[in-house]
Formats: sequence, structure tokens, C-alpha cells
Amino acid sequence: MMYIGSALAFPYTFLPIINTPPQNQDIWVVLLVSLVFTLVMNLPLLFIMNKFRGFNANEIADMILGKFFGKVLNLAFVCLCLYCFIACTMASIIFMKFYLFTYTPIWFMLCYAIIPISYLAYKGAGTIGRLAAILVPFIIVTIIFYLIFGLKELDLNVFKPVLAD
Repeated sequence: MMYIGSALAFPYTFLPIINTPPQNQDIWVVLLVSLVFTLVMNLPLLFIMNKFRGFNANEIADMILGKFFGKVLNLAFVCLCLYCFIACTMASIIFMKFYLFTYTPIWFMLCYAIIPISYLAYKGAGTIGRLAAILVPFIIVTIIFYLIFGLKELDLNVFKPVLAD
């Protein structure tokens, strides 16, 4: 359920982007290009992880850069992960504030969510899916609801890129 939530919570968080011109037309192209871009950017990391199979990230950084610079790199990586965790959690909280719980104070949602978020972070669930345990049922119901009631309005031409004409 958390993996499904991780995959669904991220697009739902950024749905207001679809309302700006050119709406839904080029988003799928950006998604396909971003998959290739992500693969190219991660190839060096995959190569290093394959070469040093069986070692963790701390040991690999120490072997490549030495003790001191390996610790500096690991500290920078921890800071990046902490930033990503906080940014994604705040994006999910803001999404919940404006679309689900409009009259609930943000501090209450943060206090309510800190225990499951901390547990999931400790257990290693995806960063984007920290609040997916709350959002997944809502997202699945809305997808099914809009799919069923929107079949008569379905126009596949909106998936064409802007310059397809």
C-alpha cells in the first residue's frame, strides 16, 4: 500500500500544474524524457554500486575518497536526504491542507503525522510516500469515481503534444 501511495501521492501533490496552459498536453512527454534523464544521471551511481557490491554507502565513500572526504560526502548526502524528507513532507501537508482538510490547522496535521512519518522513515519507505497511508484510499476512490463518471466525456486528443498539429 505504501508503494502504491508513493507512486500516487507525488502526481496528486502537483496536480495544480495541469491547470496552467498548455494543460495536460505535454506532461506525458516530460514524464518520458524524465525517465531517460533519471537513468542517465544514475548510471555512474549504479556502476559504483555494482563495482563495490556488498558494501554500504559509508564504506564505498571511504574507499573512494578516503576517511575524511568520505565522511564529508556522507554528511552532504545526509543533509540532502533530510532536505528531501522535509520538503516532500511539507508538500504533502500543504496538499492536504488546501484540498482535503481546509479547516484543520497545519500544526495539527504535522503533530498528527509525525509518528507514522518517523516510523516509515526509520523503516525506509519512499520519501514521497510518507503521508500516502492517509492519501491512498482517497486517491484510489477519486480515480475510480472520475474514471467511471467521466467515460462519456473522454477525449483522447488531449494527450497529443502541443505541436502535433
